[in-house]
Amino acid sequence: LETRAFEDDNKGTTKDNNLSLFTRLKVRTKHHKKWGETIRVIARADKYDPSRSVFIIEEAYTKYSSGNFEFSAGSQMFNWSATEAFHPADVINSRNFDSNLENAEKIGEPMLLGTYIGEESKYSVFFMPMLTKPILPQYTNRLNLSAGLPMAEPEFIDKSGKVIEGEYANQFGVRFEHSFDDADISLHYINHYDRTTPIAIPVLVGVTPTGILPLYLPVQQVGGSLQMVSGSWLIKSELAQRMFSKITSPTLGVLEIPNHLMFAFGLEYGWSTKSGSESTWVLEGQSLFGPDEDERAQISIFQRDLLLGYRYAFNDVRGQELFASIIYDIERSSEMLLNINYQRRLSSRWKLKAGYRMIDAKQKKALPVGLELIDGANQFYFDLTRYF
Repeated sequence: LETRAFEDDNKGTTKDNNLSLFTRLKVRTKHHKKWGETIRVIARADKYDPSRSVFIIEEAYTKYSSGNFEFSAGSQMFNWSATEAFHPADVINSRNFDSNLENAEKIGEPMLLGTYIGEESKYSVFFMPMLTKPILPQYTNRLNLSAGLPMAEPEFIDKSGKVIEGEYANQFGVRFEHSFDDADISLHYINHYDRTTPIAIPVLVGVTPTGILPLYLPVQQVGGSLQMVSGSWLIKSELAQRMFSKITSPTLGVLEIPNHLMFAFGLEYGWSTKSGSESTWVLEGQSLFGPDEDERAQISIFQRDLLLGYRYAFNDVRGQELFASIIYDIERSSEMLLNINYQRRLSSRWKLKAGYRMIDAKQKKALPVGLELIDGANQFYFDLTRYF
């Protein structure tokens, strides 16, 4: 059971309160020692805002293993990120952006995946034949990034400038992972259709905007990640060079996203107390290089930001944990996102999580961008979960 209550924005079109039922089902099978299947789906139904109701396939694939080789086919979900809040390398899966901006829910990506697993290295090759559209919050949702206008169904644009009809397009990638004694590294190359940085085209009736059409372009990405342990320190970083083609559409005009480099880093320092509890300080940052300041703000909400966080794990039988963080924009003045949450088990089957999120980003120019679009979407939330 998920509840959230936003600070009143005095707008009749938005829903300031949500009450939803969320369900996740996971099934795993294994037979003949080499074959196995995994299915994991989620569903959400909201009482006050039907646009939030979704059914998402997170995983639905079959896998064949033989020696050092694995082959799988179906919808799969990956975690390529090393950092807590910033994820430049983790772009394979589309996301449901009606969730935390720094860690949005993922949608399974249909693919054929071949993997070779060595003693310390892993090599992966994958082919993605389908286009999976992100889920973007509608104008009734307090987290909408459409300035209060209806959001049209996202569209993918091919290199000739035409809207792709249907759900099929050739996409592929490769990834290399290696484990050292105290570090893990990864490198990847992806040639696919972007899922993170849309071009927002206003839908006009005459000269009056009546909606927003999100367009996603083809992109090539080269990047990687690093995680390294040094004593009580955990060092993390992610890097992604994103290369877009300039596209001229016969109906939409010139469509262009500047090529850019995104770099994220992180440091964690943890220690234990005599009572058995653990404390961790988290410092992370992300910066976007290449475009100018205005372009950076349009490409990413976290274009030059720092996060400072603190986690306190009680390490008791109830699994109590307290986490607080603040993300502050070091380039655009007066922009920050505050998050405080507490979670614990009530029993072996019940768990609760409660928290508060504050978004403060005052509009600076004629048109709002980034966090400015959801300035004041402050919320309390409470989740009650039962496991079966």
